[in-house]
Amino acid sequence: GVAAGRRIISRAGARAGDRIYVTGTLGGSRLGHHHRFTPRLAEGAWLAGRPEVRAMMDVSDGLAKDLIDLTSAGLAPALRAAAIPISAAARRVARQSKRSPLAHALGDGEDYELLIVVGSRPGHLERDWQRRFPALALTHIGDFVRRGRWPAGALPLGEFHGYEHLR
Repeated sequence: GVAAGRRIISRAGARAGDRIYVTGTLGGSRLGHHHRFTPRLAEGAWLAGRPEVRAMMDVSDGLAKDLIDLTSAGLAPALRAAAIPISAAARRVARQSKRSPLAHALGDGEDYELLIVVGSRPGHLERDWQRRFPALALTHIGDFVRRGRWPAGALPLGEFHGYEHLR
């Protein structure tokens, strides 16, 4: 591809205290979502124009796995389970698989939602997002913390896995 905008957002740049956001809902791709998704092109271009956005990527191999690619050295992502936007499809497939809906939201992959790192001072990002994209959720799911400063109640992401290409 070719960068067309004034600003290029990569996967690098997360700092301690930065917020982690995701668009839409996660999980349940096994029910066919990966064949019927809308690429978040307009949303990504809009986010790239926001100065508070430090890094971004899509969720293709599962949130738990893809988040590693956004995590800078010395940091750890501290997610809140209650904040993860779980899709209805993830809840349906969980009844069949006997795994939790959260496990599907963190590991199924092929969600093609955006995973965004926002500076610790997000300004009016959420308000402006709601005005621009009222039909699509933007959810603050956690924060980056320094390794060793794990907050109580944060999800142990090592227990969840995404898609492994060479397995």
